[in-house]
Amino acid sequence: MENEAEEQLALIAETRARLADRLVTPWWYHLSLGALMGVLVLAIGLGIGNGWFAVVVAVVVFGEGVLVGAYRRTMGVWTATWDGFPRGTVWVAFGVALVLFGASAAVRLWTALVWPVWVIAAVTAVAFVVLGRWTDAVWRRRLRADA
Repeated sequence: MENEAEEQLALIAETRARLADRLVTPWWYHLSLGALMGVLVLAIGLGIGNGWFAVVVAVVVFGEGVLVGAYRRTMGVWTATWDGFPRGTVWVAFGVALVLFGASAAVRLWTALVWPVWVIAAVTAVAFVVLGRWTDAVWRRRLRADA
């Protein structure tokens, strides 16, 4: 009986390891998400009118929905929860995003400069790609470690 339990646990560990190997986000996902977030930062920092800002937000939200749908079709899975994700990783990712959004708003509120907003938008796009790939790696390590 004990040997059978060990075999089952080994099978579970092997399955989780195979899943971790399979769950590599497609190259276009984080690039697209980064571009959407860069556009949002531009909208914040350039201070477009309320009506246009609402349009930009709607496009970004719609774009994120399209990305999620495309990911689900491509990968065959999607996690709808962050419950099992390491909390520190989530806070770092959200913190970086908030700082970048806030920096764009601060440039708009306190200066008449436009070029820093474009730089922040570019940094945002790159940061979302880097953070996305980092969180993917953390998730895969977590899948293997919990096995």
